[in-house]
Amino acid sequence: MEGNDDSPVATFVNCNGLRYAVPYDSTTKPMYIKDKFVGQTLDLVLGQMFRRHRGTQPIEEAAAHWLKEIKAGRVEIRHRKTSRDDPWEWHVVSDRYDQDQAAAALVVCKGDSIRLRQHIHEKVVPASASNIKILFENEKWIAISKPGGLATLDEYGKGVNSLLTLVEEEILSRQQTFNLQNDKRIVGAGNKADKVTQKLNLQLAHRLDKPVSGVLFMGKSPGKAASLLREIQSASATKGEPGGAQKVYVARVRRNPESVALVNAPEVLVVDEFPEQATVEIELGWDNDNKRAVAMLSDTEAFATQLLARKQSQEGQDRKERWKDKNRQKYTSCKEKDEEKEQIISSPVNKKRKSDAATSTTPVHTTRFRRLSKTQQIDGTFLVECMPLSGQRHQIRAHLAAIGWPIANDTVYIGEASETACEKTNKLLAYVDDDAGTLKQLLGSPRVFRPWCTKCKWTMQMLSASSAKSPLEEDKQEEDDKVKNLRQLEVEGEIWLHSMRYILPKAGLDITAPLPEWAQPL
Repeated sequence: MEGNDDSPVATFVNCNGLRYAVPYDSTTKPMYIKDKFVGQTLDLVLGQMFRRHRGTQPIEEAAAHWLKEIKAGRVEIRHRKTSRDDPWEWHVVSDRYDQDQAAAALVVCKGDSIRLRQHIHEKVVPASASNIKILFENEKWIAISKPGGLATLDEYGKGVNSLLTLVEEEILSRQQTFNLQNDKRIVGAGNKADKVTQKLNLQLAHRLDKPVSGVLFMGKSPGKAASLLREIQSASATKGEPGGAQKVYVARVRRNPESVALVNAPEVLVVDEFPEQATVEIELGWDNDNKRAVAMLSDTEAFATQLLARKQSQEGQDRKERWKDKNRQKYTSCKEKDEEKEQIISSPVNKKRKSDAATSTTPVHTTRFRRLSKTQQIDGTFLVECMPLSGQRHQIRAHLAAIGWPIANDTVYIGEASETACEKTNKLLAYVDDDAGTLKQLLGSPRVFRPWCTKCKWTMQMLSASSAKSPLEEDKQEEDDKVKNLRQLEVEGEIWLHSMRYILPKAGLDITAPLPEWAQPL
């Protein structure tokens, strides 16, 4: 980082219940320029590739911004390899070409690639998100209890606040603790720590929504993660029956008929009292504008199209599995190959695949519910066990909302009118400094702050605004602008939905995560 101070800089800081990753310099992965941009100047190409405001920024304005970035030395280019002896090196554009000849020198050619120097500002996460619990570990897989409010996928890969980084840190900490407890002196602990981290190649086997907590599996290689994913996806094929893969969640719900309209569900599905047992079968689509799942009517063309696409996808997976089974025989002896082929043909699993591919009917998204609370809780909620038989995004949350019993603190599905009625909000306000000015001192220090970084400037503006009585009063902005900027500061925490148990018989796994405090009877 820039600056004369050689003292180490912390990678993160906790403040007011939130964890902030300290911004850092990074270089993007190489990006090959498409043929359609060949012959154009580099600033114009970058302006078309990276337009702000969701692609609505004028190209001329975007090109002017990238021209400044090029002159500042934050854009590197690598031309097409011309010979075997060509070193094929990266060059800072402003160093390689004369600025006076920029118009002619920065013309993109076929085979060129670029990479950008950036100042990374990771998303703020709840401080509790760093409390990762390892539930199970063997040579193939790892099961963790994911805290709510932490996304399974990170936009910057393995960033400081990413789930994979936090899991690796926890594994490394366990390894060091184990060695110390066994009185094994580690010579060069720092080097050994690096080696342990490098050996880990964790891959997510499936996903959980960001605000959902509970059991989450990872594989120690892409292949191991994929094998586990196939069994998790098979939970819908086994329909949750004993002996098959099962997923069990726990939720705390409260009656709210307004949620039905949010997911476009018919009002006839609303129930006044949560039943002891219920099965909800509603095909779900995705509302990208509101970032939530919505019901799809069975008599619409979109409904039929989605079911057909899912059926074709399943048939494609079946063909892929049969091809893999056939390919494995190539590496066996002739005798073993014949025996294995005969076994595969007579295998009940493969018979099922063949019959499914020929005669399967694709079911709609289905979730089974079972009421755990015999009576309504003091706060008007019920504890409910949820067993999804398919894997649509937000499936449990949307199905509960469709029957008028959404998760009690899920602001996405309870509506703005009911959001204020929640006793416990699941959102925290970011970039609000403490009395000691921790954030302003750290993020505004010369070693962290970059004058050219727009996110650095925005961060300091928000920190200054949060210390005033009205965050945007000094700028005299309109009310709509106030709401917009305040919403940018909101950090989503956990909701009352917990992945309690995963049963995967083929992998020999039956993992249960401890229940959070909100899942205990009142």
